[in-house]
Amino acid sequence: MKKYKVQMEIVTNLFMGNALMESELRPSSFKGLFRWWFRVGGGSFEDEKRLFGWTGTASRRGLVNIRIKEQSITKGLFSKNFQSTGGRYAISGSGINYIGFALDERFKENQRGKRRRQYLQGKFTLEILFHPMAKEEDIKKLLAVLWLSTNLGNFGTRSRRCFGSLRVRDIKGELPHISLKFHPDFGNLKKWVRDNLNEIMKIMGNSPRPHIPHISSFEIYRIEKENWKNYNRWIREVQRGREGKYLVKKWHKGSESAPFKSPMDMCDFMGFLLNAYRSYYEPDYSNVKSALNTAGKNVPSIDVERSVFGLPLPFYFSSIRRKGAVHLHHGSEKARRASPLILKVIGDKRQFEGMIILMPSDFKPSKSQLFLWNEEKENKRIITSVGYPNFSVIGNFLNTLRKYDLIERIY
Repeated sequence: MKKYKVQMEIVTNLFMGNALMESELRPSSFKGLFRWWFRVGGGSFEDEKRLFGWTGTASRRGLVNIRIKEQSITKGLFSKNFQSTGGRYAISGSGINYIGFALDERFKENQRGKRRRQYLQGKFTLEILFHPMAKEEDIKKLLAVLWLSTNLGNFGTRSRRCFGSLRVRDIKGELPHISLKFHPDFGNLKKWVRDNLNEIMKIMGNSPRPHIPHISSFEIYRIEKENWKNYNRWIREVQRGREGKYLVKKWHKGSESAPFKSPMDMCDFMGFLLNAYRSYYEPDYSNVKSALNTAGKNVPSIDVERSVFGLPLPFYFSSIRRKGAVHLHHGSEKARRASPLILKVIGDKRQFEGMIILMPSDFKPSKSQLFLWNEEKENKRIITSVGYPNFSVIGNFLNTLRKYDLIERIY
């Protein structure tokens, strides 16, 4: 039996836990993410069953077993950014508040009884054991998945929104001959990404699966943090014509000369850019407000372009005291649609870069539908259907950021 000890470090706050919402590192969570990245990397269905096991009619154990060892972990309560004066309300220009909205449900700092999630920080060892029947190619594929999941993905809750970024510090064990470089080359990040992804596609066989994103179609962008002040001009263009009491216009760290002091600062900036682009977005804002305001009457189908960023999509209008949400329905069941965008930090606590990764794929199953729901406690019901969104909205978001040199495409 071959065994590898992968020394890991948590780079951005990791929210992982058990069914009781208690924070802990869970081998099953790692195995589940590895399986997903195996599919995205183009691994075949038969190889997936061999490596990770299968629970179908002919269930069987996989060739890979994962354990958590040698933990040096600390825990903390996630906290939003609050104003320093007045009523200590949550700051609207904080990207962390936006991407972590459900992790701290307080609106005011002194609110009690509101849920706050516990996060993990520190180092640990991921022990990967292979069955004696595992071949060298199996080990190479698992190492490719490890590269993808740590350098393009994140782990745990809100993993597509920058939380749960991990890095591989070292791998101990007799490795097969493989050209993967786990530590980023910040001198030439573009070449490092391209070389590694080309190697992974050779290892995995480069066989995209239907309806699943594949790394060959990914778009990967690096945040040009040296140009961060350009967001002021960018925001004036993308928000032209929008109005609203809480329109997000200024990054709360924007007065600092060097705002990127930690990986979480990079998450904050990327979250702010996403928030600012979506804030009071038209035609969504007017369409949903009008539909909720005339609830109970015959409301025709509406467009909610922001749906493409992920579902469910909640709305609240203080001026009419109405709230609603766009949900994906598959048959009679509500379903989720994860965002096709991943906000990612690579590196360590001292040297790091931010990346935005687009994973194009089918937005929804062919027979699914989108509906706008009234979300009032005593009056929940469907208001109207929502039209099919397209990826051009995300394309516009990325293109405008490129126009102002806030991001550069590296893959």
